Amino acid sequence: MVSDLTQAVHMFLYQRDAETTAAKAKTNGRDTIKEHLMSGAEDVREDENGHLVYDFPKPLIINGVEYKAVAAQRRLSSRIDLAKTETLAKDKGLYEDVFKAVVTRSFDEDALYAANQLGYITDDELDALITEDVTYAIVAVKS
Repeated sequence: MVSDLTQAVHMFLYQRDAETTAAKAKTNGRDTIKEHLMSGAEDVREDENGHLVYDFPKPLIINGVEYKAVAAQRRLSSRIDLAKTETLAKDKGLYEDVFKAVVTRSFDEDALYAANQLGYITDDELDALITEDVTYAIVAVKS
């Protein structure tokens, strides 16, 4: 009889490999679809929102869900061009108003250890600053 732990290990290893295979297949499928949609193929149309749509000849039913098309949704993101903004702000005399000076601090780990080596911070004080977290990853050990 197979123990519960052995069954769990078997299921874990099997599902891990199945997930990897499925992820690769999903990525390859997505890339193929995107390439076709972006190619300007005759069977791809642009809808009123600028999405590129391939309508299926007949609906696909997958796990009880009916699909009629696949689309590359058009998404628009905007950003301010900082180089152009800097030029405009300088031309308009607004540079100091639009671009603010910022002072930041950063931690210098080497300086901390140097302070310990020079005796400004004791070993005990340094040890008190260090925290450790332990985590475990379940891995398969191959024969």
